[in-house]
Amino acid sequence: MFWLWYVPRHLSPDRRAQALAGIPGSHPLEAALAAAATGQLLDALQLCAAPLSGQDENQRVLLRAALLTEAAQVPAARTLLLDHLPLCVHDQWDRAAAALLLAELALAEADLSGALAWCRVADEATTYTAARPLRLPSDLLRARLCAAQGEGAQATARLQQARRRVRNPTDDLQWRDAEAAVSLANGDPVRSVMALATAQAATPCALHRARLQERRQQAQQTPSGPVSRQPARPSRIEVILLSGLHLRVDGEERASPRDALTLLLLAYLILHDGADLAATADLILPPARTGRGSDARRDAARLRGLIARARHLLADPAVILVRGGAVSLDRQHTWTTDLTAALAPPGPTLPAWLTAPWIDDLRGPPGGV
Repeated sequence: MFWLWYVPRHLSPDRRAQALAGIPGSHPLEAALAAAATGQLLDALQLCAAPLSGQDENQRVLLRAALLTEAAQVPAARTLLLDHLPLCVHDQWDRAAAALLLAELALAEADLSGALAWCRVADEATTYTAARPLRLPSDLLRARLCAAQGEGAQATARLQQARRRVRNPTDDLQWRDAEAAVSLANGDPVRSVMALATAQAATPCALHRARLQERRQQAQQTPSGPVSRQPARPSRIEVILLSGLHLRVDGEERASPRDALTLLLLAYLILHDGADLAATADLILPPARTGRGSDARRDAARLRGLIARARHLLADPAVILVRGGAVSLDRQHTWTTDLTAALAPPGPTLPAWLTAPWIDDLRGPPGGV
């Protein structure tokens, strides 16, 4: 959520602080930022719907794209940014900001190759003086990407290099946010929780606090442990759900009992390769324990956590691929799951936690068609 601290571009620190505290200013973009800061995303989108003139229009597009992302309207956000990017050829700050938002979108969808491509655009843009204020979020995004790719040591090194750019409490807040993501990807959820708690206490923005709390709950539910040895290619990967919970790579155990949903995701992808990301979230995830029902953005974040966990367990960032909103497995490996035994009705008795409509659909009606 780097955009909270940078977009719109020309806000003074005092006016931004007011907006992030939910106090709207006279400018429509300040009012939109204030609405977003208090979680009123639909109001914020309405406030920045009308075109503006000059540089304000560029900032409106960037802010609207960020808000669309927060509202889980990812395709609309991506289209807006891709249409806007050619107009930024002479403004490196806008070009860097648009590239960073596109990289965030790709990383959020677990599209690591797409995220890397946009990070490179941002890196190049931030070499120009006008865009240097965005060097810190660019470096922090690179650290998070390295962690997502399974390059733990490089992610930590990039994070420490970025620490040298921290000059004020806002910079420190961004750094803690990235530290939490890197720590979780590196198998240290305790450190992640600590970093998230520090950021949560420091942020002036209610929306940011809510997002940090969601990530904190996810980290608290994530088993700790070192990254396993990367599997040789190709490997035989077994996902076992019916006789205990096991994830085996060439016979080597990789999972713990707390990884039930991660194993269920892998089993689902074995049977539904190339599944739609949003549809997979709907089918795999149990209802959130928040009393607020389903939320597309929150569910997408939870599914990304499962994808990251699977990559961590298998020590391979390419083991699950996300391209164009579709999720697939790396088919260089041989994938098997005992859940295929559930295909033939009546099939085995399933564990109580393993009831899901898509499994019932696979089994078909009792006694066959």
